[in-house]
Amino acid sequence: MAWYRTGTVSIAQGSAVVTGAGTNWISQHAGWVLVTIAGGTLHEIKEVISSTELRLAKPVIGAGAAGLEYFIIPTHSLNADLIAKINEMISQFTTSREAWQAVYSDFSASTYQLWKDQGNSGTIADFLAVLKGDQGGKGDQGDSVYDDWLAQGNAGSFEDFLAVLAGQASAQAEAARDDALAAQSGAETAEIGAVAVQGEVQVLADQVTADLAAVAHIYDTFDDRNLGAKDEDPVTDNDGDPLILSARYWNTVAGEERVWNGEKWIAPLAAASTAAQQAQDAAAGALASETAAVAARGASQASAAAAAASEANTADSETVVVAAKAEAIAARDQVQIQATGLDTAVSSALAAQAGSETARDAAQASAAGAAESETNAAASSGTATAKAAEAAIARDETYTARDTSLAAVDKAGLWAGAPENTEVEPGAYSAAHHAAKSKAHADAASIASNAQEWVPGMSVTRGKLYWSPVSILTYRAAYDRAVSSVDPTEDTETFVRDGGGGGGGAQFGSFEVNGSGELILSFYDPGNDVSAGDFSIDADGNLLVEI
Repeated sequence: MAWYRTGTVSIAQGSAVVTGAGTNWISQHAGWVLVTIAGGTLHEIKEVISSTELRLAKPVIGAGAAGLEYFIIPTHSLNADLIAKINEMISQFTTSREAWQAVYSDFSASTYQLWKDQGNSGTIADFLAVLKGDQGGKGDQGDSVYDDWLAQGNAGSFEDFLAVLAGQASAQAEAARDDALAAQSGAETAEIGAVAVQGEVQVLADQVTADLAAVAHIYDTFDDRNLGAKDEDPVTDNDGDPLILSARYWNTVAGEERVWNGEKWIAPLAAASTAAQQAQDAAAGALASETAAVAARGASQASAAAAAASEANTADSETVVVAAKAEAIAARDQVQIQATGLDTAVSSALAAQAGSETARDAAQASAAGAAESETNAAASSGTATAKAAEAAIARDETYTARDTSLAAVDKAGLWAGAPENTEVEPGAYSAAHHAAKSKAHADAASIASNAQEWVPGMSVTRGKLYWSPVSILTYRAAYDRAVSSVDPTEDTETFVRDGGGGGGGAQFGSFEVNGSGELILSFYDPGNDVSAGDFSIDADGNLLVEI
């Protein structure tokens, strides 16, 4: 394995840290040997800190220097003692070299000059060559690295020594190879993990995108239905699209909420207030009608009294009086017939009846008086004729008063009990109409308070209530649906109209047949529960249930 010598090193006296310039020591190892060429000193590497920093086993003893050439010997066979001996040999060599340099530097020009003065010529090198003596004998050979290896207790030939060095280098190479393979495996594992994490991140990103789209849809749906505060009726929603049924906004000028019914904006609270006022007006009208009936009854009584007074002294008016009495009784009966079933006009009808009876009694008293004065009839025939005319006039006035009273009673009955959606007068309705409307709104509000708004794509649960944003009506789910896409107003298979009010709507549930052949029905509305009964199937396939 080649020695590593790239870059230069800097060392400081007394420090074990070596700094490199232009080096890459990541692949070097502890236990290898660093040799500086200038000083020729071997240093055992204790730790590779980075690509430009090493830590030695011992601090540097000699003088420090920077920008030194170096090389690293990749071996683990040189122990500390061997390195120390090699350093000693290098030190001795260095000392000898310095001594000779000192000798050479101590030659003075005068000695060289004396040599030249003796007739010699040449350079200082020539002079030194002349001074060089004969080659001395060969000195004793020192111990080799192999001898030191043997001296440490090892046994074997020089080839064995080399094989040990090669084996350690091979082991080092195999270890480096294993480290490289492990690093490659780790990199591949990291790459696989990175790909997996990238996939998970993509899944999360897609989910976040889908969630953002869902939130945007929910907000858009809410924004299309709830338009916020405005100072006038809008003609489009906040996105400029056509208004949807049951869209609502707050009118800041009128200080009220308004709802779009598909044709125009309406104020539910104002409509309810108007209905209440109409009911009050109807009640006032009924009271006025009753007052008119009482007045008519008084007029009838006055007319009857006038007729009785005019006939007191009339002998020939018995027939007229009897007829008036019969007509008065008929009027009483007619008033009673017309008053039947009119709760708000009962008192007026009874009062009219009492007045008619009083008129009848007065007529009977007049007849009695007429009988007693029969003997004076001839003398007073002219007077009787006049009185008869007056009685006829009084009779006509009585009929008129009766008709007025009956008409007033009829009108009072209409104001009080005319059916729902039936006009009593153009644009005006009865108290019963407004009461029915109020009850319907109250029932709808009660049901809606327990119902959930139906939204396209939602899941519905059998038996639960949902209200339609299209019709503003409440429906009960007849089946479980994981996804409901059709409005309850149109999806008659899944939803059943719920009428509220305790059993007014459709009832549904489940059934089973017990061991006795009885059909057991179970409905969701406890008030309409059917517990058991017999059943059969006819020829047309109809299920016949007998409870």
